[in-house]
Amino acid sequence: MLVPTSSSQFEISIKNSKFIAIAQRIETREEAKLLIESQWRLHPGARHIVYAFAIGKNREILGASDDGEPSGTAGMPTLEVLKGAGITNCIIMIIRYFGGTKLGTGGLVKAYGESAKGVLESLTTEELIEKSEVTIGLEYTHLKQIKILLSDNTNISISEESFTDHVTIKALIPATDLDEISKKIADISCGEALFEITG
Repeated sequence: MLVPTSSSQFEISIKNSKFIAIAQRIETREEAKLLIESQWRLHPGARHIVYAFAIGKNREILGASDDGEPSGTAGMPTLEVLKGAGITNCIIMIIRYFGGTKLGTGGLVKAYGESAKGVLESLTTEELIEKSEVTIGLEYTHLKQIKILLSDNTNISISEESFTDHVTIKALIPATDLDEISKKIADISCGEALFEITG
């Protein structure tokens, strides 16, 4: 399963109607809702904002909306393209500015399907890796070596750092690497660093 590493945009005009497709990464339904609301603020003159999303390791959460287009002509074709691409944790939003000519049900299915395919063609993705959030508490004397350890692994991302009388780092680490990273941090800090799985 793939997940987006960026966002992408694609535009197509069909019989004077403009379709603007946007794809980007999401992690929750709430995030999807906020993104759709933000597109309405950016495109107040749009006739429809159709969307489809998939979330979860096995795409356990799916959503789609025709947003006033005839039932089954917009949201589901978009979702089928997303599923067919093997992508999860992703939303596709397609903004339609109506050009005055009706496309018919077949024309709409084709237009939304092409928009979805077009936006996914320029979307960069990576393999979905299950990650755990960890909190690492350490002394300043070990900071440099531990930061090198974390930054050398491209699958580890630091989400937060705080500096008080000691250093606290929050990071997302692949579940398969937890034991190895924990041991290395213990070696570097002579067992002094705290390594706690928090999420």
